Amino acid sequence: MEEVIKELGVKIDAFKNETVSKADYDALKTQLEDLKANGVEKSAIDGLVSKLDELGLEFTEMKTKGNATKENPFSELEQLLVEKADVIKAQKTQGNIANITLKAVGPVLTTNVTNAGGGAVVAMTQSTGELYATPENRLFAEGIMNGMRVDLDTITYIDEVAGEGDAGMTAEGGTKSQSDVDYVERTIALQNVTHFIKVSTKMLRQPSYIVDAVRTRLLRKLELKKQSQLLAGNGTAPEIKGIKEWATAFSAGAYADSVIEPNLNDLIRVVVGLISENADDFVPNYVILSHKRLADMDLKKASDGHYVLPPFSTLDNRVVAGVRVVASNEFTDDELLVGDFTKANYCYNQDIQVSINLDGNDFTKNLRTILAEQPIALYVSSNETGAFILVDDIDQALADIAVPA
Repeated sequence: MEEVIKELGVKIDAFKNETVSKADYDALKTQLEDLKANGVEKSAIDGLVSKLDELGLEFTEMKTKGNATKENPFSELEQLLVEKADVIKAQKTQGNIANITLKAVGPVLTTNVTNAGGGAVVAMTQSTGELYATPENRLFAEGIMNGMRVDLDTITYIDEVAGEGDAGMTAEGGTKSQSDVDYVERTIALQNVTHFIKVSTKMLRQPSYIVDAVRTRLLRKLELKKQSQLLAGNGTAPEIKGIKEWATAFSAGAYADSVIEPNLNDLIRVVVGLISENADDFVPNYVILSHKRLADMDLKKASDGHYVLPPFSTLDNRVVAGVRVVASNEFTDDELLVGDFTKANYCYNQDIQVSINLDGNDFTKNLRTILAEQPIALYVSSNETGAFILVDDIDQALADIAVPA
């Protein structure tokens, strides 16, 4: 009998680490009661019963140790009881039966987060703080010209024109050489380059990098229009007269029919020579052409396939005969301009002015008008237009300087 009691004790201890059903619990308790009825020592049986009761197995079918990581169904049950409160109340008053179904528990994924309005979930994204603008041309024209700040909207400059006489050699006792000088006063009006945008007051409350991008866009477009005018303005108000209009037209002159199989590098060298012949004081420093023509310069090859690079060009082919090569979308594939840009006078009477104000019905629409503007002009003295030569048909110019076949 002692062996039976010992075995029951071991079994009760084992229940601590097992899942116990009510049937197992009742069977074990009945077995203990039978032993007590058969005269087994009461103190031994009572100790086992007390041990069994301490386990708190009256509410069975519950899982104990070893199942701690399982999802707890009671939190979902509690939520469903709240959701079904009206149904349960109806059961009490009307005799209805409340059916509650527990859903299967799934993993928590980022896809569980949705936007109530159906859009993207902003809360789970992170801004890089970068705003990428649309592609634009590179600014360079203003930087290569002679900048000049003036006071008024119309400027005056003086051109010297050829007078009579000249310097000469004089023999002893002879009459000295005499000449005179004539001057012509010229005027030119500044023209306004402008740009404005309308921005809502709500937009102005957005993150600072967005507001800065708006302001930058305003100024950038103004600068691009200014560059376009400095290079290619047609001179009819309100456009200014750009450098193409001030330049002299290409003429091969002494270089006609003189170059064997000429290429673009040869043509640039010829134009540099023509400008220097106009005046020793003219020192060409830039040549401007299209991106396509710049690529043609780099890709020029001889009949055996090796690249052609003349001795008067740098290894990267960006300086030819001492003149830096710049590409611009303001030039067509037919055009090429070489010049001494220290002779190009870019004038302005104020820095770019930016103002924010109300315009029209801005007030009723919660808008603000942001305006940027600057009066500008460009002039080249008539005595210095020879410092710039424009080739308006590159292929024809190449033919003009080529040795006839």
